[in-house]
Formats: sequence, structure tokens, C-alpha cells
Amino acid sequence: MSLLLLLISATLQAPVPTPSPGKPTSERECRRVPNPTGSRLGPKRECRTPAEWAAIDKAGEQDVDAMRRRTARQTY
Repeated sequence: MSLLLLLISATLQAPVPTPSPGKPTSERECRRVPNPTGSRLGPKRECRTPAEWAAIDKAGEQDVDAMRRRTARQTY
């Protein structure tokens, strides 16, 4: 009987997980991306997960850094 009371009290005192107030990781985030050079169409809207956008942003920053390193070594 005491074991049953112990189990009941433990389950009643266990914290109930609550959803976080932020966005879930599976939710998509939409951004407007510029149109390709020479296109007459307006910018498109792409929806991806925040992790995918972070990877795209990181790749873009690496491209910019590589370009800066290349142009810094050039002498005119």
C-alpha cells in the first residue's frame, strides 16, 4: 500500500512538459529572395526551416569572406 502511495505521489509531483513559447524547429520561415540577374520577374518567396536558412546564410558569409581574401591579395 505504501508503495502505491509513493508511486501516486511521484506522478502527481512530476513536472508536466510545456511547449516552449518560441517557434517549433519544424516550422518554416519564409523570406523573399532576389530574382536572378537579368530576369524581369520580381523576387520570389522561399520557405525553409530555420536550420536550412542558417546553413544558407553561413555559406553566403563564407563566399563573401573568400572573395575578400582573393581581392585583398591582388596588386594592381
